[in-house]
Amino acid sequence: MNVVYVNYTIRDNVLDYAWLSFKSYVEDNYKGSVKWNWHHPINSSIALSPEHLANEILSLQPKVVGFSVYVWNVGLSREVARIVKAKNPNVYIVFGGPYSEYKEDADYFRKNPYIDFTCQTDGYGEPFMNELLYQIETDQDWMKVPFMVMPDQNGDAVYATPYAKRSFEWPLKIFERNKPYIDYVHKIKTPDVTVMATYETHRGCPYGCVFCEWSGGINSKVSFKPTDLILEDIRWLIETASIDVFQFVEANYGQIDRDVEVMEEICRLKAIHGRPYDVAFNGLSKSKKTNVYKINRLLAESNMLTDVKISIQNIDPLVLKNIDRYDEPWEKQIHEHKMLQKDFGLKIRAECIRGLPGVTLESYYHEAGELAKQNMFWEKYPWHLLPTSPASNPAYLSKYKIKTIEQFSDDSKAAIIKASSFENGDMVVINGLVNHPEYAQKSEIVVETYSYTRDDYAEMLVSDGIVFVMETEGYLRRLTQYLSTTGVPQSLFYKQFYSQFIHGGYLTDIQFSVLKSIILQAQDKVKAKSTHNFEYFKLEGLPWQLYGKIQAIINVMVNINREAFFHAVHRWVIDEFGPDEKLDDLIKFCCNTILWIDHDPTNPASFTTQYDWTTDTPTLGPVINTPLDTTYSNRSFVIDWHTMSMQDRIAKYFLRLCAIHGDDKIFQNIEVKYVD
Repeated sequence: MNVVYVNYTIRDNVLDYAWLSFKSYVEDNYKGSVKWNWHHPINSSIALSPEHLANEILSLQPKVVGFSVYVWNVGLSREVARIVKAKNPNVYIVFGGPYSEYKEDADYFRKNPYIDFTCQTDGYGEPFMNELLYQIETDQDWMKVPFMVMPDQNGDAVYATPYAKRSFEWPLKIFERNKPYIDYVHKIKTPDVTVMATYETHRGCPYGCVFCEWSGGINSKVSFKPTDLILEDIRWLIETASIDVFQFVEANYGQIDRDVEVMEEICRLKAIHGRPYDVAFNGLSKSKKTNVYKINRLLAESNMLTDVKISIQNIDPLVLKNIDRYDEPWEKQIHEHKMLQKDFGLKIRAECIRGLPGVTLESYYHEAGELAKQNMFWEKYPWHLLPTSPASNPAYLSKYKIKTIEQFSDDSKAAIIKASSFENGDMVVINGLVNHPEYAQKSEIVVETYSYTRDDYAEMLVSDGIVFVMETEGYLRRLTQYLSTTGVPQSLFYKQFYSQFIHGGYLTDIQFSVLKSIILQAQDKVKAKSTHNFEYFKLEGLPWQLYGKIQAIINVMVNINREAFFHAVHRWVIDEFGPDEKLDDLIKFCCNTILWIDHDPTNPASFTTQYDWTTDTPTLGPVINTPLDTTYSNRSFVIDWHTMSMQDRIAKYFLRLCAIHGDDKIFQNIEVKYVD
């Protein structure tokens, strides 16, 4: 009999760890006589309709179809499952994953009558599937299946007796025994995209952050995979399967000392085989920071780390208390990571959540200023109120007066999309039916709490984009750093940038129209007046018919007339904060250090400033500055646009550079010569 596992995603280069582990566990532990055949996991949703996807599944003649559901694929998964069940009622439909709402919705099974069984959200899928298949073959005593949830005769959810997670035995050689599948992924992946191995060394999380729903459970005991099994898998993946990228998916990597040992082994293998070239983590330990710092240093020394992630969520102690977030104080974390930055030139990337309870506009700008002061790669994510997270508890929602909107969010990784593709659904062709508005699941996005209004949220949303472009990508970084030494902190600069500069008549009409449109669209989004994807804004006031993430749109705004933008900033800074004899020189430096399509690496344009602004403290010159960059920022592509006409440069590179997310938009290599 056949098992089909479905996990609709938009990526075709990732080894499906869950399928590998489920299949291997059943092969090791199954007690029955039936041979269960596991088809390769179905991840692609590129099709004309859900019916086509259902027919694809049915063509494999399954007895069991399992759907792994998340916010981005649950709507499509339900529709495909409904069609499969309607066409073949004898197929068992099984759901699992974080978006199974059997606890939160008393009508879960009545609304979804095609679902026969659901694995509990904090359950282990391996023993669940193993016993489920055995019961299908034998007695059909479903309550013997660990982590089982199923409907009774009235459609109410009933649960199996608890399963001792500590008794779980991790399956062996899950990659090695499934080499044909790994070869298959290498074959079908998008060209020039590297195959990524996702991996887990433990399950569960002892913490209870209210925004989180972690597979394996939050506020739960942790089950650790034996070290010898981990090292065996890692060695095989690097030495035999030629895997270049690893993603460790647990909540707290580094929680125990052996996690450091695993990284040491990966670094040893890298020295021998030249791979992997990238190692990433979903979550790093919140309590064993010493291990985290060791791990980051090991990876940096082996050239497998380009930036250091700090998942701080927020720096305000009140906010952290409100969300039950435990972590080492961020000031200590930034101190340790600054040492890595100094030694290896790494970027520090702070991950934060926008709109947590307790945030005010004042605390928002204070946090923005503190992170900008540290020269950090700062990115804010919307707070998706997951239905299975503690924050969705009605008592919590009431206590903090949390309000949400239902909206599609981040259906595509593209930073800029043609309006025709965005509005006509062409992204469905590119990324599959998971992006189709008829089947995609809208997300509950928090836009109001007791501490801020929806208008406040709209301001934070726009200012996030502004600060990201000006600081992370570098346009005004040196300016704000200098102003902070004169008594104008970054927090005040960006607060006034939003409230005074944008509407102060300084910008050109076109540049103002772009920013004004972003603000109006943000206000419409938070008040549920917009049906467009929450992450995307329409570019108004220019002939391009585009939608883009807010950072990309701001990049377009600056670079349609860079000189005018910096001139506007110069006039505003003088009006707002007072004259400064160095400002004209500094603005000139900032404007001329933007790496853009007018740069010719074979004949770079030098410019003279009265001060050397490349140092931490400006030094009196005059100096001649000559940019020497031959590649774009920290990207690997070599600059070739100087061989083209300006018209061709604009056509090929203008929007491409605006869409590149998070890289420095300023020169990295400037030769400075002091003039006698």
